[in-house]
Amino acid sequence: MLGRVLVIMGVVAGSTGAALLAGPAHASFPGRNGKIAFARDQGGGPTVDAMSADGASPKRLARSGDDAPAPSWSADGSKLAYVRARGSSEIYAVDANGKHAKRLTNNRVSDTAPAWSPDGSKIAFVRNAEGNAEIYVMDANGKNQVDVTNTPDADEDEPAWSPDGSQIAFSNQPHGEGIQPLEVFVMNADGSNAHALTSDGANSEPNWSPDGTKIAYQATVDDQPPAVYVMNADGSGEVALTSGHVDGAPAWSPDGSLIAFSTDQHESAFDSQIYVMNADGSNQHALTDEDGVIDRHPTWQPLK
Repeated sequence: MLGRVLVIMGVVAGSTGAALLAGPAHASFPGRNGKIAFARDQGGGPTVDAMSADGASPKRLARSGDDAPAPSWSADGSKLAYVRARGSSEIYAVDANGKHAKRLTNNRVSDTAPAWSPDGSKIAFVRNAEGNAEIYVMDANGKNQVDVTNTPDADEDEPAWSPDGSQIAFSNQPHGEGIQPLEVFVMNADGSNAHALTSDGANSEPNWSPDGTKIAYQATVDDQPPAVYVMNADGSGEVALTSGHVDGAPAWSPDGSLIAFSTDQHESAFDSQIYVMNADGSNQHALTDEDGVIDRHPTWQPLK
């Protein structure tokens, strides 16, 4: 990618000259910001927790699998999809209060990275079978599981629905010896027209803005630590929002004004925190900040 612009604790500049990609916005935008769910490990095994948008009152909702990826709220904020390891990693759903957990997948392979569709009817997820990771889409009750990528020569991960439900962004890494390029791709929701949005080999964890015009993601540029970037939905206008730490897993607030993300600003291999910033990268501050606790992969609850 060319023309990246670094913005740290300031306003995103438009120096790339790229206009925002016009596109259909989700009908509920702008939404209201609910709780933030996230993956937590404080030594007793990984859990899915939720806290207020200001970081107050964290509460355990469910136990999860080792190194579980981001949980995913349903469109109405009433349920949360997450990963739980019982022999194999499987997709579960639980009510927002942590009750009535239900298993949605059940097999001997690994199912991870659930992402609820904007209309609440589907869940995209990643199935890793025999060393090949593919993106599947199933009904929200776990039925009708369909492989929508079907690429045996590459691994796909981290699906994220566009706000209008027509597209899915994801990370793609070809198979091969040595380090292969990792890029953010986008495809139609049925798997057609898959193509790359990034091109310099170290990009992942896409997350759409609620109005569908931008995608936040993690990028590693040159010898710098991974950082949170944002680009237009067509892949143009890349801008760095963070710098100097290992930052990633960005998650836009439903009203589009804020981005939560994971960071190691304690600079400890045993700590990871959830931070939040304005959507332009300014006013970065901690929501979780406990020594010896690993907090990662935030996801924001929409409120109707």
